[in-house]
Amino acid sequence: LIESQKKLEKALEINKDEIEAHHYLAHIFEQKENDSKVIEHYDKILEQGNNDNILMHKAWQHYNMHRVDDATKIIDQLGKKLGKKGNEIHSQIYEIRGNILFGKHEIKKSRENYEQAIIKDRNNYDAKEALAHLEWNWGDGKKALKLFRELKSQEHIEDSTYNEIQQTNHIPRTEEDILKEINRDKIRESQNFELKTTMYCPVRKKESGKYNEKELKAFAEKETIPEVFKTIIAFLNTDGGDLIIGIQELPFKKIYGVEFDFKLIGGNDWDKWNRKTSEMITTQIGYDARKLIDIRPIDYPNEEGNIVTLAWIKVPDGKNSIGYTFDKDGRAFERIGAATFEMTAEKIHNIMMNRNNQNDRNTIYKK
Repeated sequence: LIESQKKLEKALEINKDEIEAHHYLAHIFEQKENDSKVIEHYDKILEQGNNDNILMHKAWQHYNMHRVDDATKIIDQLGKKLGKKGNEIHSQIYEIRGNILFGKHEIKKSRENYEQAIIKDRNNYDAKEALAHLEWNWGDGKKALKLFRELKSQEHIEDSTYNEIQQTNHIPRTEEDILKEINRDKIRESQNFELKTTMYCPVRKKESGKYNEKELKAFAEKETIPEVFKTIIAFLNTDGGDLIIGIQELPFKKIYGVEFDFKLIGGNDWDKWNRKTSEMITTQIGYDARKLIDIRPIDYPNEEGNIVTLAWIKVPDGKNSIGYTFDKDGRAFERIGAATFEMTAEKIHNIMMNRNNQNDRNTIYKK
């Protein structure tokens, strides 16, 4: 870029009105985020005659420099000049207006402008992304999800960016999202994604051949089943998450499915596994918390190509709807990074104090 910049500046020394040189230099300074230099070269181009696209670019540069009044003046003039022509430029005009109004916290007007931007140009993905964020935080969550997924399918946002948006905005994963996660050669657990090899049958102990059925059940009741409950409670108490049962993460990825569980609980079908799991979760955390959780099967091929059943437990953030969740022994858990931790007595005390204070305030307000 430095070498190109020098050559172009040299060309302008010979002919200061060389439009192509100004075009390329404006592009170079855009990449360098030197907005004032970009505007300087746009002005040189505009001296040679009207250019609606350059004028629109200039408005964006003023907006990026927080010169909202200058940007508004340009788009107002440009809008009047274009009349009903130039849908793509009109789309950008509405997008800038939407951004400006959003900055002023005029959410309704901002939404209207983003919607008009999309009507004028269905390929204005920046306007779609802005509207998706607005709807997720201040409007229609379903509409936001539809927009985010459309952006992802159009490859406007990369998977990593979508995942970041998903986590930041607490957007629930779809089955397609889950399949992408588990298709990886190395699956990554995170604050809102967890894998468990099994629930009722500790398969690695079973495969060792050293334990009988009674011992396996005893180990499950002591170790594997409580770990599932802890994860569910932690998701409820943090930002929600997805728990997949039937996949070994370490020391290497292996697909087991919950078929081993079927045999140990006395049956060979998903419905029985689902009923038993649902009942046990209800016993641990209560009916109100259980109602928030969705349990569903996913058919998935194992390493031998045989289709097995994975259990997908979808857990939302429950703090706003039911408060913090405790198990039947009075313990609460939370997610920190990709791990589950029991909350300290001090933290639980603070939660209860805050809850009592909130109840007191609500009582006062009702009077």
